[in-house]
Amino acid sequence: MQVLHITRRFAPMRGGIEQYVRSIAEGQAAAGHQVTVLTLDRDIIGDLRGRLPREDTLDGVRVLRVPGLGNRRYGVTLRPDRILAEIRRADVVHQHDLRFMTGLVAVGSAVSRRPLFLHTHGLLFHTPWAGTLKRQAIRRYYGPLLLASSAWVLASSTPDRDLLLQSVPRLNKRTFLVPNATALGRFLALEREPRPGLIVTPGRMASHKGLDDLIRAVAAGSRSWRLQLSGAEDADERRRLERLVHDLGVADQVAFRGPYSDEEHLAQLRQAALCVFPSRYEGFGLALLEAMAAGTPLLARDIAAHRSVLGDGLTDRLVDGDDPAVLAARITAALAEPPAAQAALSTRLRSRAAAFDIGGLVEAIDRLYAQLGVAPAAARVAPPG
Repeated sequence: MQVLHITRRFAPMRGGIEQYVRSIAEGQAAAGHQVTVLTLDRDIIGDLRGRLPREDTLDGVRVLRVPGLGNRRYGVTLRPDRILAEIRRADVVHQHDLRFMTGLVAVGSAVSRRPLFLHTHGLLFHTPWAGTLKRQAIRRYYGPLLLASSAWVLASSTPDRDLLLQSVPRLNKRTFLVPNATALGRFLALEREPRPGLIVTPGRMASHKGLDDLIRAVAAGSRSWRLQLSGAEDADERRRLERLVHDLGVADQVAFRGPYSDEEHLAQLRQAALCVFPSRYEGFGLALLEAMAAGTPLLARDIAAHRSVLGDGLTDRLVDGDDPAVLAARITAALAEPPAAQAALSTRLRSRAAAFDIGGLVEAIDRLYAQLGVAPAAARVAPPG
């Protein structure tokens, strides 16, 4: 199969969608598919400066980059002809971001008669900004567009599916729940060496991540705690949090570590005594899943995405993050758990995380290809005579 994935950002940039697309593309390539990822040749968010090569290969995946522009909320390419050309050469198309050329991809796939799969990844609802407008966009533009192009929807989580179908009920028969997944082998094999009192929060630094609530909890807790905030940073949010740290007098307890490599990410999960995920909104929660796979004791704000990833057996790790005193008390209790209880928790976390490993997702999508009659080009052409 010639499989095309379309996304605004891709490796070497980091993020939930970026890691998901990389994992599924590499997994499909390992399974024998010929996989292309089409993305922009620059990081429109600004974490990475300069232009990237027009084309290269990453772990068996062809990466094609096209010129474009945009910001955190949207992206466009200046070469739509390249998207259309790649759609025509593909057997199946996967679109990973409603904010990037979805209209062109939907129309191009329909005209070329290529099956189109939209992965929801939280749809447009990563933050509450312009929530009413976003719901109207789903109801009046994206929903009808997907219906008209006969697209299939792969809902990344139960909350995603419910949000979509509330706005566009007619998509019910074309929507499949296919939970997000990623390559977890290195996390599942990680040997932990926790440092007492070290609290780590990996992932992007943005206003909806609730890091201000966590900083207030640290200020209300023990002076022995050390909080490490890691991941790509929004400059305005970094400045706001630095002011909060200064005002609360906890500058000696809070470290801003910035972006991290894959090896640095493994190291911080190995060393963390506790991971805390205070995000107020998430489409899925990849950083949470990786911490689970590493067996790192954790707490997560009680939101739909976190509840979906943790599952029924780990609801005891959910916490109300709005009250700093309550969150501080939960952190105190988590750090005080005896070694036997922490080992048992690590086993539960890893067992749940294993269900999200990338192999299962690749197999599930291959089964959908077969169920929906998706076939390579050679099989679509009738034999001579």
